[in-house]
Amino acid sequence: MVKTIKLIGILEYMDGIEEVMSVEEYIEKATEKGYKVGVERMPGDKMTTMKIYKEIEYKGAKQNDSKEM
Repeated sequence: MVKTIKLIGILEYMDGIEEVMSVEEYIEKATEKGYKVGVERMPGDKMTTMKIYKEIEYKGAKQNDSKEM
């Protein structure tokens, strides 16, 4: 069985919302539930972009045993 990740959502996290919950707390809660989190922050930007991924089983293209002509 081969595993891969699938993007399930993007969250723009403004600096001001850190009063409620920090980026680190959000990442911790998401990873506790089994999600993978990618974090991007541009220098001077007032927000952090978090990409949330779910690990899934890779299902490649099914091979057709009979040849069609």
